[in-house]
This record gives sequence, C-alpha cells and structure tokens, in this order.
Amino acid sequence: MATADLDQQQPTSGRRLGTGEGAESTAARERKSSLQHPGQAFSPPPTGGDDGSAPPRPAVKHPVHRITAPGSVQALAVDDDVLFAGVQGGSIVAWSLETYELLATIPAHQESVLGLSLSEDHSLLFSTGADSVVNVWSTQTLQRLYSLHSTYEVGDVFCVAHSTKKQTVFYGAQNASIQWQRLSTDALVSSPASSSTSLGTFKHRFFDSLGPGGTVTLLQSEDGAIARIRNQGGHIVRVSKDNYLPYAHRSYIFSMVLVKGLFQHDREEEVLITGGGGGTIKLWGIDALTEQGLVQLEKYKNTESSVLSLTYRGSFLYAGLSDGTAHIYNLASHQLVQKLYVGHGDVSQVQVSNDSILCGTSEGWVKVRLSAPTERPAPDETTAIQ
Repeated sequence: MATADLDQQQPTSGRRLGTGEGAESTAARERKSSLQHPGQAFSPPPTGGDDGSAPPRPAVKHPVHRITAPGSVQALAVDDDVLFAGVQGGSIVAWSLETYELLATIPAHQESVLGLSLSEDHSLLFSTGADSVVNVWSTQTLQRLYSLHSTYEVGDVFCVAHSTKKQTVFYGAQNASIQWQRLSTDALVSSPASSSTSLGTFKHRFFDSLGPGGTVTLLQSEDGAIARIRNQGGHIVRVSKDNYLPYAHRSYIFSMVLVKGLFQHDREEEVLITGGGGGTIKLWGIDALTEQGLVQLEKYKNTESSVLSLTYRGSFLYAGLSDGTAHIYNLASHQLVQKLYVGHGDVSQVQVSNDSILCGTSEGWVKVRLSAPTERPAPDETTAIQ
C-alpha cells in the first residue's frame, strides 16, 4: 500500500529513539502478476444482487489518527510501542504509538526500503532495499549492527526473516534467489570502526558508476546522502557463495515467513515459507544449512497470480495474491481450504488476529473479515470480504 498517509488505530505505550536525516533516491516497488502457469482462473462472486442492482459498498471506517510519512510507504513493522515505516526515499521512520510523535528518521538504504521485519524478541529490526542490501538495526537505539551484501547481482531484496534458534537471516530477491547468513564470527566481518571504508568496496551497479566522460554523477555527490548511509557503522558482511540458492522460484521472491510447530517430533523445528511471482508457495527445511542448504519440503501452486504476502496463525497459512484474493492453507494437511475474495487490486498485505483477517490492497483499501478459521472450512470455499 504505497501511500504517504498511515492510519493508526489504538495506541499502547511509547519510548524515545535517536534522530537522523532521510536520504534521497529513486526506486519504487513494482509487483506485477506473473502468468506463467495457464489454468482456470478463479471467478469472484457476482457483482450485483438477484434483482440486478449494484452490490452494496462496504462500510468505510475513518482513522482514529493519521500520520504523514515523508514519502511513499513501502513496508511497516510494529513493535510494542513504536511504529517503523520504510519509505521510497530509502529512509526508515519511527513514531511513538502512545503520542504519535516522530521519534527518528534515518537514512537506511541508497534506494527504496522494500521490507521490514522484527526478530522474535523485537530487539532487532531487519530492512531490505532496492539497493540489494539487508541491514540489521537495534530497535532500542536505531544503530546499524550489520549490513549484508551479496556476492552476486541479486537486484531488489523484497523480504527477510530471522531465526533466533539458528541465529540466521534469510532473504529473497528479485533474481529468484534465497540467501542466508549467520550473524556471528563465522561471517567475513570488518570491525565497526572501519566499516564505512570497507563498504566502499561494494560498488553499486548504477549509483557508483561514472557518468559520461568518466566523471562522477550529480546523484553521487548530492547532499552527501550516500556517504551518510555508508557512515551508519556496524559490521559489513559479504554473504558467502555457499549460502546462496539460485532459482528458488521462477520469478521474484516477494514474501517470506518462518513458522514452527508443524512437526510432532519437534515442535520447535522451524520451516521457511516463501512466495514468488510465479504463483508458487514453497516450504523449506533449514535444519541442515551447512551440509545441504535449504531443502524443499512442499510446494503449493497458484496459477495466474503472484504471491505478494504471507502470514500464519496456528496451523493456517494466509497468502495475499495479485488477483485480488487471499488463500488459506492448512499446513498440517497441505491443502487449500478457503479462498477469500478481497478485490480493489492486489492483496499486498494480510494480517490475522484472534477473530478477524485484515487484507490490505494496492488501491488503498483495508478489508476486514470477522472470524479467522479455527477449524477446517469446506474445501475451496469462496467468501467475499465486504
């Protein structure tokens, strides 16, 4: 939902963070349907009543509070008392959820921030960008702790997930690859004091290139924005070639989530789930990363749609698709158990609470379905969210 206004609902408690400046760049997150698997398209419910009348418009609720962000919002993460937003200009912005006060604006990436994710204990914030970089931040100080760079040209990095048990970060990219890196001494890490110099060896394919006649481009010197990003500090990590899975999907990897509790023999065993532009959802085993890398366990297919968002609750996986629907899978039986017709563009976000499912769309709508499944619905049941 790329809008500059954020609608907030209910405050909790607040805390103060440091401040910084934003960075300028040009990149926007584009998510397009990938029609690689021809098949019978899903038909939405009828658009009118039995008497031919127009369908009723859903009730519109007005926001309790509105926050204006300094650019198009590409990603959100919600801590207990702080709202983090990644914006198109490359900054991460933080607000207090108690007072709605702006707490910090930091230059995080050279291009748009495309993904944000919190660690399980909310002590770490992970950001991904169109600059092919994954950064790791302290949520208490907003200081950068790590900056992860691929050995390969991976393009935009859309999604990230962190395993506390494995102390490993996973992320999916535009070139359909998945990479992972342990945040420990086995990484090729430079000291924090020399990190800004080391980062200079990571040349960006466009922004670090010379202009016509071999001169520096205006964007490179404009306001020192790139220099400020590079001086954020933290450990600089070049991800090992061994921690790279090419062609994990047929197209962009837009979404990623880590789940546990799927196996009776070990309720703490984690499974990585990824969704791609080719319409597939894949489940990966991560218990033998050193010996085998990622091991594919299952695959779900969605023809004619890109998988833009993933979330889970209990034994159910929720997927937001580019055809305006959300699919619900039973992870125990690996079956599609329900389709929700959302409409209003791509379903770019899905969130689930105890009694409702919220779907955010590319046209700026948030659609709510009261009641989340607690038992298996009828197979392939189609429900319209009004």
